[in-house]
Amino acid sequence: MASYDAVLFPKATESARVPVTLTLCGQRSGHQMSEHIACWELRSNSGDALAKWVVQEVSTAGAIVCDFQLTCSYAGQAEDHPVLVGAKRLGLGQRELEDVERQLRTWADLPLSELSKAPLKARFSAGAVFDNSVLLTFAPRPDVISGHNQVASFTLAVGKLRGEFVFVTDQSCIRLLCDGIRTALETIGSRS
Repeated sequence: MASYDAVLFPKATESARVPVTLTLCGQRSGHQMSEHIACWELRSNSGDALAKWVVQEVSTAGAIVCDFQLTCSYAGQAEDHPVLVGAKRLGLGQRELEDVERQLRTWADLPLSELSKAPLKARFSAGAVFDNSVLLTFAPRPDVISGHNQVASFTLAVGKLRGEFVFVTDQSCIRLLCDGIRTALETIGSRS
C-alpha cells in the first residue's frame, strides 16, 4: 500500500534555511529508484530543476508504467537540500508518448530564427493512474520571466496532494528530452 506524507520543519530563522522532506508513494528523497528499463528527463536551463520519467515495466498491451520525479533546489541550495516530489507507477500510452516526442521535436527542429517567433505551446499528460497524474504544459506565463526560453509547468496530483511546479527550459533541453523519449521507445520496442 502506498503511503503519502509531507513533513515540513517550520522553525526556520532568517539565518538558517530549513530542508523540506517529502515522502510520496513510499519513496523518500535520497533513495535511488530501482532497476529500470529506460528513462528520459527534462532539465531546466539553469540546472536547478529536473523532471525524470523512469520506465519500470511495459504491459503486453503496450502501456508504459513509469515512476516520475521532480527534483529542484531552492535558494541556491542544490547540493545541500534538494526537494524531491514523485509519483510511482504512472501509466503512459506508447502511441501518446510517440505523439509527444513528434510534436516537441517538430518545434525543436525549427531554425533558431523561427523559434523566437514561435513559442512552444503544448499540453500533455505525462502519466496517470487512479487519482495520481502529471500534466506537462509548455506555454508562456505572466508570472515567469523567461525571455526567449520556454516555460515548462508540471501540474501534479498525488492522492490528496495537488501542486504545480514551474521552470524555464530551452530548445537544447527540449531536444534532449525528445532524444531520451526516442531512445526509451526504441528500447521498449526491442524488448517486444
